[in-house]
Amino acid sequence: MIYLISYDLHRTKNYPVLHKTISDIGNCTKPLESLWLVESPLALLEINNIIKNAVDSDDCYYVVPIKEPGVGKLLSTDAWNWIRSKFGLAPSSMTLRLPAEK
Repeated sequence: MIYLISYDLHRTKNYPVLHKTISDIGNCTKPLESLWLVESPLALLEINNIIKNAVDSDDCYYVVPIKEPGVGKLLSTDAWNWIRSKFGLAPSSMTLRLPAEK
């Protein structure tokens, strides 16, 4: 399963600890400053507990499983390549398509 993890650190901004914690959850990419995509066999609540133990009580975070690659403007080609590989898209394609409307 691929999860989107986003966070806001407030008073104490211990990014190295949180970044290490997230990267230890599974294969990941960090396409935006406070957003990660992580491929992991762990369940949603397991990931929640891991993140909860790595942040302070005044910090906020959000974890959600995703099933579509999404669209947007990311920081790096590496992030797009990671997304393409996880969702089975052609590596040479620079444009991701919106899923078909149902």
